[in-house]
Amino acid sequence: MATKILKSKRGSSVSPKEMNVKLLLEAMAIINILAGVAMIVFPVFLSGAVLGVSLNEPAAIVVLRVAGVAILSLGIVCWMVASEGRSKPGKSLVTGLAIYNTLIMMIIAYTITIQNFTSPGLWVVILLHAIFAGWCIRTAINFSIVTRNQKLF
Repeated sequence: MATKILKSKRGSSVSPKEMNVKLLLEAMAIINILAGVAMIVFPVFLSGAVLGVSLNEPAAIVVLRVAGVAILSLGIVCWMVASEGRSKPGKSLVTGLAIYNTLIMMIIAYTITIQNFTSPGLWVVILLHAIFAGWCIRTAINFSIVTRNQKLF
């Protein structure tokens, strides 16, 4: 089956699978950059919106801001690797993001079901991570199929 080739803005040929990787990483970048900045700038407000409980103790604010820096950094890496499309760094990042999103989803599901702690904000977070986990897993599987049949470079 012939694969359609699309032209990128830079004039080079880009396959639909490469566009999927680029779109995934750009979406992850935007979400993580926005979430990271929000956690750094508005930690008390964001904890209240997501958890339903404002974490306003100094130690909690520091932890939220440090987590915000980590999420912001992840978003920046996603943005930087997105331009490379189907590359070895892209495959590694997508695989890591699949694990990241799946584990976050599992931790929140555990918190909701076992610890009986829930809020509307947690349901939004678990839904977003479920969507991205599925997208990342599908993309990682596509990487594996390609690498069995051909080299990435």
